[in-house]
Amino acid sequence: MPRSWTIDWRAERPRWLVGVFLLALTWRAVAWWQISGEWFFEFRIGDAAAYHDWARDIAAGNWIGERAFYQAPLYPYCLGLVYATLGESRLVVTALQCVGGALAALLLCDAGWRWFSKRIGVMSGIALGVYAPAIFFDLLIQKASLDLLLVCWLLWLLSRAAVAPRPRTFGVLGIVSGLLALNRENALVWIVFLGIWLAFRVLGEPEAGGGAALWRRPTLRRLLPLGLFVAGVLLVLSPVAVRNRWVSGEWHLTTSQFGPNFYIGNHAAATGLYEPLVAGHGEARYERSDAEQLAELSLGRELSPAEVSAYWTCQAMEYIRREPAAWGRLMLRKVGLFWNHVELMDTEDLDTYADDALALRVPGRWLNFGLVAVLAVPGVWCGWRRFSGVRLLVGLVLVYAVSVVLFYLMGRYRLPVVPPLMLLAATGVMEGLSRWRTATTVSRLVCVSSLTAMAVLCGWPLVDRDRQRTATVLNFGAELMDRGEFAQAAEQFRTALARNPGFPEAHYNLGRAYAAQGRLNDAIRYFSTALQLDPRFTAASLNIGNAALELGQLETAAAAFSHTLAMDPREPRAHNGLGLTFAARGEWAQAAACFEEALRWAPDFTPAAENLAEVRRRLK
Repeated sequence: MPRSWTIDWRAERPRWLVGVFLLALTWRAVAWWQISGEWFFEFRIGDAAAYHDWARDIAAGNWIGERAFYQAPLYPYCLGLVYATLGESRLVVTALQCVGGALAALLLCDAGWRWFSKRIGVMSGIALGVYAPAIFFDLLIQKASLDLLLVCWLLWLLSRAAVAPRPRTFGVLGIVSGLLALNRENALVWIVFLGIWLAFRVLGEPEAGGGAALWRRPTLRRLLPLGLFVAGVLLVLSPVAVRNRWVSGEWHLTTSQFGPNFYIGNHAAATGLYEPLVAGHGEARYERSDAEQLAELSLGRELSPAEVSAYWTCQAMEYIRREPAAWGRLMLRKVGLFWNHVELMDTEDLDTYADDALALRVPGRWLNFGLVAVLAVPGVWCGWRRFSGVRLLVGLVLVYAVSVVLFYLMGRYRLPVVPPLMLLAATGVMEGLSRWRTATTVSRLVCVSSLTAMAVLCGWPLVDRDRQRTATVLNFGAELMDRGEFAQAAEQFRTALARNPGFPEAHYNLGRAYAAQGRLNDAIRYFSTALQLDPRFTAASLNIGNAALELGQLETAAAAFSHTLAMDPREPRAHNGLGLTFAARGEWAQAAACFEEALRWAPDFTPAAENLAEVRRRLK
């Protein structure tokens, strides 16, 4: 067997690496065992439902698709491959993700060992192995799990390139960077950053140490690592760009959702968090259609994916140009949200899961994002001159942080910076004391002031954790509604209202549950409260109209449908409902006009077509 393929298991490093891997895997297995018995564990909510449906479509043979990618495709395609070969069991998917999470901890441990020292590598690997948010995402149908594995693989390759660079390492580095960009679009900034870093390595002076030989070659030969890196990136991204061109007629390197996402994070009503373009449409299935319909309604014509993205980008840029001071305050808030110690939820929050899993609750209390970020400060301070890798890690963290802050925040969006921050934090813990003893007074003051500032930034109370728990309960109730379990759903919504009476979504969803049970007057009451709390909540006004129409309250129904159309003139269900209201009054011409308008926006909307046929028969 070739020597490079052999592993001496008597050596110290392999034994430590296996130990870190087993610890991380065992911790995940315990967390899975504690959560798997809960009634909500099998739910697929939000993006998880979209990924599941997409993966099933892929597993059924639709590998190409019909439109330019709107969401990052790598995770759904990996999930589709699992479905096609091993079935759709959530147990299989989460087991594979837990193995991947444990492998990520092993790779980070080895990267830290190579780049810095044994103690730093082992500490960072153990920390990632028990890091509660990482385990949480491994237990969900969520692409953040794959993010973490790819980032740790990337850091492992960078550590190899720093210690003993070989040309093939840079080619694989390009491939991994491309894969990461296909799973997390804003990771494209890392491709640019690493390309610039490699270019400076080529043009700059060779570094001392074991890796200097590659950089002492003639300039043209030293360009080889950069060329291989670029080739690796293109090998991954080019087929996706060509596929997008083939199905849509436009070039999109990864996805076409830049503009809508940029607008969500940068407009007058933005909060720094995710808010759907249409109130009540927080699910992934609405994202593309809402962005397209609103843009086309504004411009009065059909738009291509690139034109839709450009429209929303222009809207955001107009806001930035018109209100620079307000945008500046918004950006400061997003910076605070990025570094906050609380994990910002998407559809489910970590605290709710931790209530039922000791393996999440115990490390989550003392090892959170805020602590890692604070400890990274002394790591930068004591390792800036001693370890060249520290400067590269700082660059990766800052560049990625900017790419997130420019849009909007969720906890999973910042997960890719956790591995480099853990390497910096481990450096601070392991090397900080010895550096402190030899540091000057000025240097110590710089360290203390920077650490204090980061601690304040991470600990500032920007996030309402109880509100996140409420939102999770709402999402569980919505899933029960989709399953037809209306009484259980209503109980969840009442729980959410008891926690947060000012949540319009809680009133709206309780109204849905009552409407499904035939309690229409109660439903109208809760829909009306939701609409009072948020006048843009068109789904609430539409449901008021439907319930009132069924009760024969024609004036209330007409007012509700008209309100819906004032907010969204393209809503076919509102046109159809208003038509039914006119028909109930015997105003057949007005009813026909409404049904025709519904069909203008949705030609395949069967209820409107049937109603229009009936009205025309009566008009004859």
